Amino acid sequence: MNEILKQNKTAFYVFDVKTLKDRVAYLRKMLPEDVAICYAIKANTFITAELENDVDRFEICSPGEAEICDLLDIPDKMMVISGVYKTPEVMENMVANGKCDRIFTVESLTQFNLFRELSEKYKKKISLLLRLTNGSQFGINSDEIEEIISKRNEFEYLDILGIQFFSGTQKTSLKKLKREIDKLDNLLILLKEKYDYTAEELEYGTGFPAAYFKEDTIMRLLQSRKSRLSSDEALPQSAVNTTRISLIKSATKGRTTFLLTAE
Repeated sequence: MNEILKQNKTAFYVFDVKTLKDRVAYLRKMLPEDVAICYAIKANTFITAELENDVDRFEICSPGEAEICDLLDIPDKMMVISGVYKTPEVMENMVANGKCDRIFTVESLTQFNLFRELSEKYKKKISLLLRLTNGSQFGINSDEIEEIISKRNEFEYLDILGIQFFSGTQKTSLKKLKREIDKLDNLLILLKEKYDYTAEELEYGTGFPAAYFKEDTIMRLLQSRKSRLSSDEALPQSAVNTTRISLIKSATKGRTTFLLTAE
């Protein structure tokens, strides 16, 4: 560190890449084998290149983040173009220039119609994840998802891979996580039974809490919860780490689930 300080006269960042990779390896160890990891690069764009061989995908929420991934030669198949900021110009540029190996999330019916129009205009297959709203302004509701799924055969160039869900961060309640997973399971079961649709993927942003300071009350809250959990549900010592497998198994059975993590 002293050498680094001597070489740099202005402010700079220092990242411990080994610690980073160890954390990803720990997550993989704690999660079921069929759960993949998607890193939201808005958490820290500087470590994107270091994570390319450790995570399965990158979540990209802005044109700037997409440009960073392009400059780093991140494969298109590793990119999930997410978020509400999808201007027609930027999306058309991606589709027109052969960026269709990327997956795109649908945050509104307007976005869905945009992708439908672009896929028909360029006659290119576009893969989509439909974002289920949690009651906020983000995403579409379950009735709208049902309508899209019921008409999916009319969209020749759209491949609806599955569902995306994210309801916020700093969650300390395992009961809330379980309620969300039950909700997702029920929706996927309904789509299968009513429309014979099987989602290939479920992208679930768990929103696990992070303790930013040693005295953080979140850590104390988690530790108090830990004493009331069964051994199969217990939280690890670190507040950033994942819950045990039992809370995720039901939603991943028979499907590939991508866990959003932003550490």
